[in-house]
Amino acid sequence: HLPAGVSVKAAQSAPQTGDGVVTASGNAAGSELVLGSYAAAGNTVSLSVIKSSGFAVGEFATVNCDIAAGSIPTSADFGVSNLMVFDTNGAAITGLTATFTATIE
Repeated sequence: HLPAGVSVKAAQSAPQTGDGVVTASGNAAGSELVLGSYAAAGNTVSLSVIKSSGFAVGEFATVNCDIAAGSIPTSADFGVSNLMVFDTNGAAITGLTATFTATIE
């Protein structure tokens, strides 16, 4: 969830995010598929990261946002919810939680 004054670029095929908005990073670097979709109405970004060989728990994605002039968001203004993790057979993997780090520049 993005705070007020923060958004991401959408591709012409919205709601998909624009190039470079969502990238695989950390343990998911080299993923075969990295997709982001942006819902302006709820100001949310959804991520899909697929790496057929799997990846370890830890950092897996970077989301590059735009901050509107005059907005001063803090890390506490962002949020994560609705984590769903599946193996390559489509079976749900449970017991994981999502956290995030926000670097504001």
